[in-house]
Amino acid sequence: MGAAAATSSNRHSKRKSMLASQKSTKRKIAQRQELASKVFDRLADKDTGRLEESKLIPFLSASLLISEDKLEPDAVRMVCNAAQAGLRDSVSGAAFEINNNNDDDGNNNNTIISFSKPNMMRSFQKYGLYLKKRQEIDATFDKFDTDRDGKLSRDELKRALQERERTVDRYAKGVRTELIVYDEDIDFVLNEADVEDDGDSMISKSELLQALAIWEEVAESRLEEMEKESVCGCILM
Repeated sequence: MGAAAATSSNRHSKRKSMLASQKSTKRKIAQRQELASKVFDRLADKDTGRLEESKLIPFLSASLLISEDKLEPDAVRMVCNAAQAGLRDSVSGAAFEINNNNDDDGNNNNTIISFSKPNMMRSFQKYGLYLKKRQEIDATFDKFDTDRDGKLSRDELKRALQERERTVDRYAKGVRTELIVYDEDIDFVLNEADVEDDGDSMISKSELLQALAIWEEVAESRLEEMEKESVCGCILM
C-alpha cells in the first residue's frame, strides 16, 4: 500500500472511530435521561407530579447510579438552582413551587419547595455528568481559566482537553492510550452541551462544565471502540 493510500485509510479509520464514539455517547446520554425520567416519576408527589426538594438527592443518586454520599452538597445545589431558574413549565406555568404548610392558627410551620419534571430533567441533563466526575472536571477548568473570569474560548477548550489527555491515565487493551482531540470533537461536545452563541465565542463556566463532562463520556466511548479493534496502538491519532 502506498503512502497516500495508507494516509487515506488511516483518516478513514479515525473518522469511523470518532463517529462511532459520538454515537455511543449519544446513546448513553439518552439512556441516562430515560432512567432519570423513570426515577422522577417514582419519587414525585402522586398528586402534584412534582419532585420535592427533600427527594432531590435520592433522585440524583438513583439516576446516576452512585451512592448518596458521593454527591457533594454544592454540586447538588447547582442542580437545584438550575431547576429553579429554568424555563417556566408550559403546563403548570411555574419552574418550581413554594408551598407553605400552615397550622390551624395560620402559623407557617415549614416551607416545601418542589420542582416540575421538565425543569428538573433539563437541569439533570445539563449537570448530571458533571456530578459524577466533578473533581477531575473542576481541576481541568481551573488550570486553563488563568484569568479567573469563568470563561474559555473554543481554542482554549480544545487545548484544555488535549492537555488533560496527555496526563490522564487511559488504557485500551492494556496499553496506555492518549486520545487526540479533533475539531469535530469540539463541535460535538459543544452541540451536546447546548452552548449558546452569544457573539463573543466564549464558553461560560456552566456551559464548560457540561462540555467537559460530555468529553469524558466521548473518551470512554472511544476507548470502548478501540477495544473492539483487532490492533491497538499506544496513541489514537
